[in-house]
Amino acid sequence: MKYALFIVIMMYGLVCNAGICKHVSGNGETDNRSIFRIQQDVCGYMWFLTYNGINRYDGTSLKHYDLQADNDSIDFYSVNSELFIDSKKELWVLTRDGYLLSYNRSCDRFEGYSDFRKHMEGTFMFLTLDSLDNFWFCSKDELYVCYLPTKAVRRIQHPFGYITGILPVGNSQYYLSSDRGVFSFSLLDESITNISQELSGGHCKQIYNLFYSPKWHNLVIVDRSQGINIFDCDNNELLCSHKSWKDLRVNNLKLLGEDNLLIATDGVGVFQMNMENYQITPFLDTDIGKEMGIRSNRIADLYVDEYQRLWVADFPDGITMYTPPGQERYKWFRHIEGNNQSLLNDRVNAVLRDSEGHIWFATDKGVCCYSPETHQWQELTSNLPCKLYTSLCELPSGDICVANYMHGLFLIRKDEMEIGDKFADAISANVVFPKDDTYVWIGTDCGLYLLNGKTQEWKRIKLPVSSQPFIRSLYQDEYGKLYVGTGGKGLLIINQEEDQTEIYASEYIRDISLIVPDGDCMLIGTGKELYNFNPANKEFHLLLGGIDNLTSGSSLRDGILMLGTSMGAFRFDKQASFSLNGIHPYLYLDNFSILHQLITTTTKNTPLNHALNYTKVLNLGYDQNTFSFTAATINYDASELILYSWKLNNRKWTPPTRKNLISFSNLTPGEHLVSVRAVSAQNGNPISQRNMRVIIHPPLWQTRGAFLCYGILIVLLGFLFVYVWLVWRQRNLSRETVKVFVSAARDVCMPLTLIKNPLENLCRQYSSDTLKNILQQIKGIDSMFTNLVTVGRITSHPRRLSLLETELNTYLGETIESISSSVKQKKIKLHWEGTPGFAHVWIDKEKMTAILQGLLEMIVDCMNEGESIEIVTVYTLRNWKIKLEFTDNDCVKKKCYITKKGRKLTHLA
Repeated sequence: MKYALFIVIMMYGLVCNAGICKHVSGNGETDNRSIFRIQQDVCGYMWFLTYNGINRYDGTSLKHYDLQADNDSIDFYSVNSELFIDSKKELWVLTRDGYLLSYNRSCDRFEGYSDFRKHMEGTFMFLTLDSLDNFWFCSKDELYVCYLPTKAVRRIQHPFGYITGILPVGNSQYYLSSDRGVFSFSLLDESITNISQELSGGHCKQIYNLFYSPKWHNLVIVDRSQGINIFDCDNNELLCSHKSWKDLRVNNLKLLGEDNLLIATDGVGVFQMNMENYQITPFLDTDIGKEMGIRSNRIADLYVDEYQRLWVADFPDGITMYTPPGQERYKWFRHIEGNNQSLLNDRVNAVLRDSEGHIWFATDKGVCCYSPETHQWQELTSNLPCKLYTSLCELPSGDICVANYMHGLFLIRKDEMEIGDKFADAISANVVFPKDDTYVWIGTDCGLYLLNGKTQEWKRIKLPVSSQPFIRSLYQDEYGKLYVGTGGKGLLIINQEEDQTEIYASEYIRDISLIVPDGDCMLIGTGKELYNFNPANKEFHLLLGGIDNLTSGSSLRDGILMLGTSMGAFRFDKQASFSLNGIHPYLYLDNFSILHQLITTTTKNTPLNHALNYTKVLNLGYDQNTFSFTAATINYDASELILYSWKLNNRKWTPPTRKNLISFSNLTPGEHLVSVRAVSAQNGNPISQRNMRVIIHPPLWQTRGAFLCYGILIVLLGFLFVYVWLVWRQRNLSRETVKVFVSAARDVCMPLTLIKNPLENLCRQYSSDTLKNILQQIKGIDSMFTNLVTVGRITSHPRRLSLLETELNTYLGETIESISSSVKQKKIKLHWEGTPGFAHVWIDKEKMTAILQGLLEMIVDCMNEGESIEIVTVYTLRNWKIKLEFTDNDCVKKKCYITKKGRKLTHLA
């Protein structure tokens, strides 16, 4: 049986049907290929448990999550770590030593939920999670059940010995495997009841995997010594036994549909068991020669999603998404080893439909022809050493011209169906297209050429690009316009009559691999996409995406194309709309960043209370007004057919693009409405839309409180201004009043002096009380007027000093001379002697004159006739001083000083 199984595996390519495999990859450190558990949550995300954490896949990229327990990183390097979902499809992670974590979707993080290590002793072993959210685990011979919603853990008494697995089948019914065999039981009121007899008849004692088929009521038991056994649960009898599988390790069992059981093995790929006849056949295997296959036969886990896609963890090479035959969108033609009624080779370089309706394929291993009427394939014989054929075209004569990369151009006559005479020596020709009955366009690695088929003359066509480009595809329309597809330079359209060339290239449209006419438009193929090009308005519209290395194509009939790739050829109906049933219509927001720094709910000073996807109102500070995030609509089959567009407030939508990074810079403080939507790349119809309010809070100096303070301050400043203005006005009024009184006082002072002196003489001659009273009143009035004059002098001068260099003796002489008349009138002796030499001082003459004159006048008024005033001037190099000595009416000798310090004096002897 061992050798029979080996022969079956080796003949895998003859018996299995080809599906579509897509390898999942991420960017950078998130692309960890050592994956051993797969799950899908309620949102549609795929989760992969790896040796360094968990990766989440949304169809375009992987997001990595580091898990921690008690602030320590979790080591997942053990098959005992589990990733599973509960009845609500919420995600749970269990470590090998019994630490349980739950995924908090609202915060987008894994949180510690329970530690089962405190409930048991010894090695922890996870058994199952049933539909009632009962978490089953064991340690040695002890069995425990934890009800997840309440975290209640209870110990279950049992007679089963060392338990290796539990399989829930619904309605509190379970199958259990242990070192004593297989049993069934029920769980009632926290205790085990209805325990059956051992079901395998004592044959299976090393069971490590169980599976129950609800349709057939069969139990599949995988035993190390007995292989795979199928039991009838209704009759408790053995239906089939595959003992040849006892030497193979089965890692997982998954149901595909209702009748096919997939078996993931550790070394020989994936097998399929038909539950009707229990036959096991190969399903998926490694094929190094093909890109569309799993990359390793060590299958750590399997997962079948709601659309019957199969996710394969081909350890240690990553994840492969497999679409079984009948589920793919297109009719594929591929090579089947040993079957001559299949495509000659999967690497198709050129496809041609001739005038008779036959389809020709040029591949890396030769040329073959397919007849749609008879569905027969025919390989063309050739004795050329190199079998690499790059292009096909039908000449006006009806013969097929084929380009061999190393040997040149050859003719194929349809009646002979073999590669015949040589047409031209065209080495490294990539594409051939007839111009007319005589000339043929030839595109090579070194540029474009025009060949005369009769004279074998070559003409090099100079193209308006920096260097002669790599020519990949050619087409000439009925008007003589030549469409040239280049490798890296875009699409060139050459108008031969006007000798003009137009160049069309963009970020996505630079490498043109095929050009096929489609009515008034052109179908332009790049490495991964097929576009509809309208020459009238020069616009490209995406028609098909998600193609791995699209190389060539040909139109079969209206709207039907045969497209060649490096993994075979497929028939595509461009009129058939792409079904959106494989798309999760919800638009998810994630990867929130501020100033290019990733922000999560655990980041310090984060503005997120919940994950961005669950945030309706995003509150940001004024220094956080530059931010970005990603949007994703989950589509695992063709994510490139989903485009994204967004707008801010009531502005226009941005042009749809595949880039799902939405960024905003320097938003003004206030409330904004951010709208994001996903649209179909084929017809532009919206798929889903999300709206989110973004509030940018202003800085402290722009808040309402700040503006209130500004208003209060402005009002206070206004009141202060009014107050200052009123004070200034009052001062001006007072100043004018003083001026009036001073002017009047100056006018009255002299007459009063003339009256006062005669009255004093009369009082001395006639001692009359009346005269004394009159004299006293006149003196009071004179003193008052003198004070007013003094005030006027002070206020009339500016507050700032205006210093001028003045000779001290000359200045004092002028000042004393100005009051000499009043001194002489009172017969007062004024004695002043100038200092020898010249003393230059810096003074404000006006202010000093007013002070000195006022002081002398006050002294004179207070003195009696015949008294004396002595003025002495003293100066040094650093200061100068004026000393006044006089005797008042009380015969007391007094002194008065005027001193100036600071500036060095100039003394000339």
